Formats: sequence, structure tokens, C-alpha cells
Amino acid sequence: MNLFAQNDSLKISRSYITKDAQVGLGDSGAVSVGSNSSAKVPSTAALYSAVLPGLGQAYNGKYWKMPLVYGAIGVGVYAAIWNQQNYEVFLEAYQIRLSGGTDDYYNILKEEKQLISWMDYYRNQRDMSILITIGLYAFNILDAYVDAHLSNFNISNDLSMRIEPAVMPSYVVGNYYSYGLSLKLDIK
Repeated sequence: MNLFAQNDSLKISRSYITKDAQVGLGDSGAVSVGSNSSAKVPSTAALYSAVLPGLGQAYNGKYWKMPLVYGAIGVGVYAAIWNQQNYEVFLEAYQIRLSGGTDDYYNILKEEKQLISWMDYYRNQRDMSILITIGLYAFNILDAYVDAHLSNFNISNDLSMRIEPAVMPSYVVGNYYSYGLSLKLDIK
């Protein structure tokens, strides 16, 4: 038995479209969120850059960063290989001296301590090159992740901040003026 004279149900259907997503209130009253733009997923960008350096930057549409990534990582790898080769040259010379032979550096480096010093130098440089290359690889991943986060950041003309010179009167001490900078934030 129907207690009310009217048996119609109320249907609310509102939809709000913003720059990044469409939020709607459906017939069941549930809130639904759908994307209407190409918002970047930060974890996907980071994963792409981890698998292949520079791919996360391409995913974010920042193709100009790809040569920088490959250049930085390439220089680090080249430095590590070059230092390793020099380390092996001095290691071989040191091993020849230990066995009683004469190496190519005998006339230049008379003492074994000098060979050991050069070996240590190139080994340290190799290790530092490897650490820097790993750091650049991690920075590549971090850059792709942060860039994907900032892809939806509002940079319209409605937001502006200006730094301007300012002259402020000082009534406490007399008719003096204070000079400084003023920070003005306009939100429209």
C-alpha cells in the first residue's frame, strides 16, 4: 500500500566538468569521477624511466630532456670505463714489478708506492663515476615522477605573484621612509 499520493522518485543528475576531471552525481547518488584530459600518472612515468632512462620524459611529452638524460648517463658510464681501463694499466704494471720485470712506467714512476697511488686514484675515480651515474639515473626517475605530478598544475594568468619595490612611511621615529620589497599576490 502506498502511503504517499505521488509515487515518483527524485532523480538527481549533476555533472561538474573541471580542467582535469569530470565529477558527477549519478542516479544512485554515488559520486563518479572520470577523466576528460590526458593527465599523467606519476608512477607510470617513474616506471618508464626506471626501465629505459628518458622514456618517462617522453611519456610526459618533454622530449627535449631525453638527450640530456642520455648525455648525462653516457658521460658517467664513459668515465667509469675510462677510469677502469687506467686502473687496469697501473695494476698490470704493479704486478709486473712484483714479479721482478720491467714495465712501461719504470722510467717515470721509480717506486712501487707511486704505482699504488695511481692505482688507488683511478679506482676511486671509477667508484665515484659509478656513484654519480647511479645518482643521475635516480634523478632521471625523480624528474619524470615530479614532472608527471606537475603536468596538472594550474599556471593560468589568473594566478600571479609580483615582487615590487616599496616605500613605507615610518611614523614612529618621525617622517622617515623605509625602503624595501613588496610581495603582491593576485588571485582572480
